[in-house]
Amino acid sequence: MNKQTEKIVLSGLFIAIGIILGPIFHSAGLGQTISPIHFPVLIAGIIVGWKYGLAIGLITPLLSSLMPFGMPLFPVATTMAVELAIYGLTIGLVYEKLKPFKARIFNIYLALIIAMVAGRLAGGFTYALIMGIQGKSYSLQAFLSGYFVLTLPGIVLQILIIPAIIEIYETKLEKRN
Repeated sequence: MNKQTEKIVLSGLFIAIGIILGPIFHSAGLGQTISPIHFPVLIAGIIVGWKYGLAIGLITPLLSSLMPFGMPLFPVATTMAVELAIYGLTIGLVYEKLKPFKARIFNIYLALIIAMVAGRLAGGFTYALIMGIQGKSYSLQAFLSGYFVLTLPGIVLQILIIPAIIEIYETKLEKRN
């Protein structure tokens, strides 16, 4: 399988995983807390690159909103589409272009943390914009609570799990080549 085909197939897989994980965690009351759709998008940004990561981040929440068990399109999926698109774009670009550390794991952490901050800022800005258009207020406290405090368990899990998955994947990829 050539590289382009492999990236397309993996992208479809990451989108499917995101669409499946969302309702599973939301039905358990852990959707916002764990942020399950973030995982496949962040992993995808590194594995298939920033262009595909951006597309996966944009498409996954929008497709999820079309499912009978999915999130509402507006404002939730719309805001998440921006947030996750920035995740996929940022983690892929930072990991590809910026490698200040000799150890790959540190570069993974750097890309992950920059992407998590950038995506959350973009999501918060988008939500504030939507609320403003609707004539509603959106405070800094609401932003911090919704994007950092309530999602802290998900943030911790992302920092613990995603680098390990990427490290395992890239080590196996090196052995295969």
